[in-house]
Amino acid sequence: MKKQISIILIVSILLVGLGVFFGSADKVGLCLVDETYYDTTCMTKYVEKIGQPLLFFSFSIFISVLILFFVRESTYLAWRKFAMWAVPIGAIILFLVPGSSGGGLGISGPDLTKETASWGVSIIFLIISLFIIIKNSLSGETTK
Repeated sequence: MKKQISIILIVSILLVGLGVFFGSADKVGLCLVDETYYDTTCMTKYVEKIGQPLLFFSFSIFISVLILFFVRESTYLAWRKFAMWAVPIGAIILFLVPGSSGGGLGISGPDLTKETASWGVSIIFLIISLFIIIKNSLSGETTK
């Protein structure tokens, strides 16, 4: 169990790092056309379509797994059962949501973009993860 958690922690740290890297496309020079001009289309692609979703989602996984490092195996197994379907569904949602909104009057509600979807998917994942961890940690089982 600790080995699996350690691997997930390392992967999530690497993904957070990639999210920060792509989220800082202007600072790392990914979109530098010349010494004074940044390509805004490139910035949108890297920051909003890759950096933010990767950063938010991998950070919520990191927080969940960091907490799991200190709980018993049954709690980890319950969380893993949830994460096995939640992570792919979250990734699919983030892939399918458009990078920018279509504009309009907003009569049908707020515009759904990759940024808002990233926040939503990440927060929901973290809340459900914390609920599972707390519920299983407070159950009547004794620790090993």
